[in-house]
Amino acid sequence: MKMKESVIEEQKLELYHLLKDRYLIGDLLKKGEHSRIYRAYDTVLDQEITIKEFVPENPDMAETDTGNFIEEAGKFFGVYEYQGIAEVTDVFRDEEHAYMAIEYLPGKNLREYLNAEKKGQITIEEAWTLLFPVLDTVSWMHSNGMVHGGIRMSRLIFDENDRLCLTGIGDCFLRNRESEANGPWTDVRAVSEILYECLTGKSPLQAGCLWNKKKIRSVSIWTTVSSRVDETLLRELNYGIGGGCFGFYALAEQLGMQNEPLAVYLGAIQSVWGESWLNLTEKYQKEAYLDEEHAFLTRKQWRNILNITGIFLVSIAVAGCVGFWYTHTHERQILEWQIQKDRTKYHRISGKETDGFAIGDIHLKKLMEQTLGISLEEKSRNSYSEMPYQESCTYASPEKAGKEQIEIFSDKEDRRVNSCEVVLSKEEMELFFQEIFSQIIPETYLTEEEIERTFDRTQDGFYRFDAHGKFQMTLWKKKSYGETEKEQEWYHLSLTACAREPQDEKEAAGSYARDSKEYREFMDFVKKHAVKTEMISDTIIYKLEEEAVRNWNQPSNVPLLKKTRTDFMRALEKSGCSFEIKSEKDIFQVTDAGIGALKAEFVREVRIETTEGERIFLQYDFLSERIVQICLGSVDSAREWNYGLGAELIGALSDDNRKSEEKLAKELKQNASELEASSLAQENCGDLSWMILTDDDRVPRLILAPHGLLDDESFPYAASRWQQKGED
Repeated sequence: MKMKESVIEEQKLELYHLLKDRYLIGDLLKKGEHSRIYRAYDTVLDQEITIKEFVPENPDMAETDTGNFIEEAGKFFGVYEYQGIAEVTDVFRDEEHAYMAIEYLPGKNLREYLNAEKKGQITIEEAWTLLFPVLDTVSWMHSNGMVHGGIRMSRLIFDENDRLCLTGIGDCFLRNRESEANGPWTDVRAVSEILYECLTGKSPLQAGCLWNKKKIRSVSIWTTVSSRVDETLLRELNYGIGGGCFGFYALAEQLGMQNEPLAVYLGAIQSVWGESWLNLTEKYQKEAYLDEEHAFLTRKQWRNILNITGIFLVSIAVAGCVGFWYTHTHERQILEWQIQKDRTKYHRISGKETDGFAIGDIHLKKLMEQTLGISLEEKSRNSYSEMPYQESCTYASPEKAGKEQIEIFSDKEDRRVNSCEVVLSKEEMELFFQEIFSQIIPETYLTEEEIERTFDRTQDGFYRFDAHGKFQMTLWKKKSYGETEKEQEWYHLSLTACAREPQDEKEAAGSYARDSKEYREFMDFVKKHAVKTEMISDTIIYKLEEEAVRNWNQPSNVPLLKKTRTDFMRALEKSGCSFEIKSEKDIFQVTDAGIGALKAEFVREVRIETTEGERIFLQYDFLSERIVQICLGSVDSAREWNYGLGAELIGALSDDNRKSEEKLAKELKQNASELEASSLAQENCGDLSWMILTDDDRVPRLILAPHGLLDDESFPYAASRWQQKGED
């Protein structure tokens, strides 16, 4: 699998490559199993477009599949009368791959639109109006013998006229090759799932009944709808193939929605798919009859028994069961209310070393169970001597042979979650990002594209994200083999809250909820006053000047020590060494790393040299003067630096250090002498962490930073890169 991924990466179209002497290739927007999607520019039509490159997965079927792609894409070329699909303006191939040029869609996808504009829910009438152009287009596909087979929220995107368009065409044949039972009813089922989510704000996957997770609960639990709509959607989602509607015309009729324009396709659709549908419905009815015949009692017999005993049982139990009934039919609403209470409760707690996420440990466990449709059993509970205020609890899912593992770290007293580790399948992890992530970190969320990009970045093993002022995230990709010896992919996610001490009650720049008014105002200010803009991969860096930093007047949102520049200078003077400030430079920048993650660095860096030969780099927040990081080494790389000075700085800048300066100096020297080339040693003092790094020549340097910032798995050597002789 790794080899295949690397081959695909090598074959990727280069940025600014002119394809077919016409299409100027831009950024890679998305990479799927069978295709790559690029942003591009049509130099002939003078407009922005999208290029879809078909990449056959099976080398033995490459020529056949490429031909099928050309044939399918060709059916959409020049078809402009259907508004529910992105226009295809060109279909072609070169020596290796086939391509299609498609209209560029600049808008949100349907789920993003619902969350941003409609608070996650709309009425059946609004949903049907939005989707109808798509239903009309897909009905045309059905009449021509095609089934989309992959309609979902992320493939429904708004164009520049706020019209919803379906994407994912050209390789529909691959999605439908896997099942001979696919037909128009397959797309009906997919649209029913979308309608369910539009009405309830919940995907069907997270709406299973308490006693049967595979059975979808009534729409009326979350919103007011007619019994006609409720029964139709439940039938489509809970019944097997052959138990629902044949096509969109029948679905519209059952829902009581507009369907007259769809009648024009009925004859052709029945001619192409009618026989297959009759066979499926006959098979479904036989299976349903056998299920009932082999039951202990038939449904009719059960109904008669319940009618006789129902009044008696209800009269006895009604008083005691009302609360139980409400709890188990409204479990999601109750949990959401509890999580909201957590946010209010934990928002009042500040200035604690145990600051964490705005959710309690028990509620996070319940949220995972309800959303992922699994039960979690406690396997172990642990405390740690170095973190006496914290404990961890490990859970496993018995239904999945313990493969799903979840570990939650929380405060012993208030049960606030500090961090969590989850091991899930890709499908479950995707659902975690969609539904659970924003509940743990309400300041932000992940879009469909951001989720896919996060998975793509783990192809080489792991991906770490620590550019957000509220949390750090690491995702590992793992593989295992089950009883069938078939390779399985698992993803291990680590989420850790970044504790922030209050800074004179002043909010840090950039630490705002994603898409909030403050977030938008800050970004407008940054873009207006940026003197330079750099783009590295998906990250944008805005460079600012001192005047802009002073005008915004909020400190950096990077981790800061409690101690300030003044405390450092006082400690340096107290040490008795003579020193000189050699240079100062400002690092005033805002980094937008996506997913609402803004890192505001308003930092001044001072280079200091002592007469004894030490070189020190001090970085501190420009406004609050609180220390960001200190690097200590020697001017001459062949000479050892003063370990006593390092110990004095640790003692002066950490309130939690309990070791004497003499003992610290010995530990620093011992660690430095024992380290191999390009290695490190570290220790946490509560409010401060120190680390000794060695370069390729085993020259050691001491790094001092806020607690938790130095991580032996990922601390970037470039962050402490040492200037060579004569360099600044």
